[in-house]
Amino acid sequence: MGKNWRSPASRWAGAVVLLGVAACESDSITASAPFTLASLTADSVFVGRTVRVVALSSFDNAVITAAPLAWSSTDTSVARVTTNGTIIGVGVGRVTITGTLDGRALSTNIRVVPRRVDGGALLALSAPGAGAMCALRTDGAPVCLPATSLDSSSLMSAWAGATGLRLATLHTAESHSCGLSATGTMYCAGVNAYGQLANGHTSTQRVAAPFETGSGLPYRFVSVGGSEAIGFTCAIRAADSVVVCAGRNLGYQTGHTPLSDYDTLFAPVTGSLKALTVSTGRNHSCAVALDHSLSCWGANDHALFGVPTTTVSQTHVPQRIPGGTTYRFVSSGSHTCAVSTADELSCWGSNASGQLGIGSLDTLPHSTPQRIDLGAPVNTVTAGNGFTCALTTAGRLHCWGAIPINADFVAVLGSARYAPVRLANGIDFQSISANARQICGVTTDGRGICL
Repeated sequence: MGKNWRSPASRWAGAVVLLGVAACESDSITASAPFTLASLTADSVFVGRTVRVVALSSFDNAVITAAPLAWSSTDTSVARVTTNGTIIGVGVGRVTITGTLDGRALSTNIRVVPRRVDGGALLALSAPGAGAMCALRTDGAPVCLPATSLDSSSLMSAWAGATGLRLATLHTAESHSCGLSATGTMYCAGVNAYGQLANGHTSTQRVAAPFETGSGLPYRFVSVGGSEAIGFTCAIRAADSVVVCAGRNLGYQTGHTPLSDYDTLFAPVTGSLKALTVSTGRNHSCAVALDHSLSCWGANDHALFGVPTTTVSQTHVPQRIPGGTTYRFVSSGSHTCAVSTADELSCWGSNASGQLGIGSLDTLPHSTPQRIDLGAPVNTVTAGNGFTCALTTAGRLHCWGAIPINADFVAVLGSARYAPVRLANGIDFQSISANARQICGVTTDGRGICL
């Protein structure tokens, strides 16, 4: 057997064995040898995941590497196939994958299916944030994926220590998570090294089980942010709509003065800003005020406040985003994105990973909000660490920048990912979550799906 033949097919357990060709006794492939279909060890792939297609010699079942095969897909909105035979699930449906060698071709059908993580339970809401992938069941019970959730067999299970707890909202960060009950009672768990759990204390130990916090007051919105090492929390009091924050304040991200290593109790941001919604990023926070204006505070890295860093570097005083646009929702990450009252999406700040969706990347600060056209009204947006994902009002998912999806898919997209890319074709979401590892969401019919 020629030196270019590789090891037997047993090494490719889990791959799709698509094609067979007759082996020859040299390093070239005999063009006249007949093709035969080998057995298929898998005939489906999850949306957002991959499965490898290999061609085997009908002579000895060795993987053919002596000559490249040309691969093609009949519908790239369902699945794409790379030059090495890796099939990428793009959207729900069936697709025909064809391998061609020396003018001879054989095909097989591949089914692309959603990767369900709900365990059969109906979900009401996906928990936003950069932390654990969590959601709320229709009865309000919080459920989360384990740390090994990239395993395709992982399913959501009850939030540790949250037996009997029912929530109306839940938000996750790298260091901690907080949620609100239907009556506005706050429950938090996780790291409390900087007082981000707002219980008047700090702790070097992770708090595993959610507990009631927030000084016993009712709240109507909560957002948790920072990084794994630095956490903070902001909320909106139910009684007066004032934004309050707690946690690490070395960059004024809690809106308090003076700068402090930790704030262990909620206190109003400077000026007692009243808001409809608030969002905590890594080092800054933003809120949509009652008049639908948008203000931000903390570190103005790469013009996160909509003004140059030379104008304001960091501040505890909320800075109104210029331009006069009225907003209804904001998301803070490595950049800032917001949805206007006209359901239009804009992003500004850092574009180092193409997260502004303008078709290119650069290291310049972008102080002017960049309008992003998804071809439809926008429902919500998630500004992550170097990427952005947004849902249209019809539930279509679009992402751009350093999208946390399969590396093969990222490679295929190339520079196209610096502009909005439609993901999960055939799936309509009502809410999404995204961290540095993956994207998950709850569909319009209550299914939990991860890419």
